[in-house]
Amino acid sequence: MAIIWTPILAFSRAMLIPAQPALITSRQYFREAGLETSMMGPNFKAQFLDLEVPPAKKGELVIRKLMDASLDISILAEIENLGEEAIISVSQFRVFLARNQNSRKQFLFYLRGKNGEVWSV
Repeated sequence: MAIIWTPILAFSRAMLIPAQPALITSRQYFREAGLETSMMGPNFKAQFLDLEVPPAKKGELVIRKLMDASLDISILAEIENLGEEAIISVSQFRVFLARNQNSRKQFLFYLRGKNGEVWSV
């Protein structure tokens, strides 16, 4: 019996992210990237405001298009099977937001919150 696997993610583009310093996040930190406080839900505020973020090395962020509706577990498994990091740093997330402020597309990120758990945002 053969198992047929259909990919749910398609390569869109890659983006270079410069090294980022250690910092503590704030409303202003996210506002400068185009994320207003009114757009933040209570979980985002609880997990990502006043968060101590370690420095991040420069790297490449791969952006993929989700081809079909899927659960986080399937998305994370496919990213892992591609040999890529699924969880990005909050500072990398902010750089992406700042560069894509005028985009009308929706994006999904996996970030580690204050409680150490991975959150999809």
